[in-house]
Amino acid sequence: MSEDRSRAPEDVPDAGQAAAAPPVDTPEPTRLMALASRTAVFVTWVALVLVVVALPLAMRSMASTLFREQASTLYDLVAGGEVPPVVSSPPESDQTYLNIAIVDLDAMAGEVKLAVSGNRHCEIPCYSATMTFLALDDSPAQRRGLPPWASISLGPEDRVFSQAVTLPVRGRPDRFPFDTYDLWLGIGVDITRPDGTSVALNRLVEQAPLVITLQSQLTELLMAPPQAIDPARTAVPTDPYALARVDALSFQRPDYLQILAVLLVVLIAISGGLALWRRAVDDLLLGFGGLILGVWGIRAVLTNQPLPGITAIDVALCFVILFLLLGLAVKTLWYLHHRPPVR
Repeated sequence: MSEDRSRAPEDVPDAGQAAAAPPVDTPEPTRLMALASRTAVFVTWVALVLVVVALPLAMRSMASTLFREQASTLYDLVAGGEVPPVVSSPPESDQTYLNIAIVDLDAMAGEVKLAVSGNRHCEIPCYSATMTFLALDDSPAQRRGLPPWASISLGPEDRVFSQAVTLPVRGRPDRFPFDTYDLWLGIGVDITRPDGTSVALNRLVEQAPLVITLQSQLTELLMAPPQAIDPARTAVPTDPYALARVDALSFQRPDYLQILAVLLVVLIAISGGLALWRRAVDDLLLGFGGLILGVWGIRAVLTNQPLPGITAIDVALCFVILFLLLGLAVKTLWYLHHRPPVR
């Protein structure tokens, strides 16, 4: 009994020994998991803030596109600005009223279709007239000959006319939904009197016998207000005639489509990354094909029309899929490396 009592104090460490005990190191995988958790929380918060900021902008753009009829906006190319809803001015004598409606834009073919219609108000027999529509560009010094064009001929008896005109349009459909299309529309007018003489262009412009209006009837592209361009900027000495006027037309996708494209790609990338991080390797190997199909399904949501080649959406989704496949390979390699050996 005396020996047990004498040894008992030696077996119990004092407070100094307990304080001097070395700290326990945190395993490296635990540190990596904690860092990954903090990174995932930060990325999720950033995505939520992005959605909260961008979604109202997308909703406002969507409401403006759905409830504001673009076809009802009529631009006066001669006087400038929009045509008011009510026009009270009486028709003038020897006046030609020309309306150009943009009815179709084929991104794959690179063409725009114009519906040209109008009427002429003449107190005397109308003059013979030829109206030419050209697709111009900003590099006249490089071209030789006339650019693509189409013409409409009117005889003295033609008081009412309507005809479709197709012209090429410049654009980059591979940048969808950030693609834009431009057309410099040149209008040339050649008027011939009954005696065979032509009306000079300067007199034609001064008297303003033409009232030209323009409207867009496109549903998937928005047209900016036309901008007048000096015809001398696009003319070359070899042109057979001068142009009465040139207007720059620009078309782009609605803002809500661009915002939704960015949000969907970012959110599907984050959700795929979280699924890759949280799910076990066996579950990922079984269901990874469905995850890839879900990512690629975003393309069907955004592109409801055929587009040529590979677009910006395709490239972004391919990078997301590549990121997920690379993450799966790294996680599988990590799993096999730390797996206990099979005996």
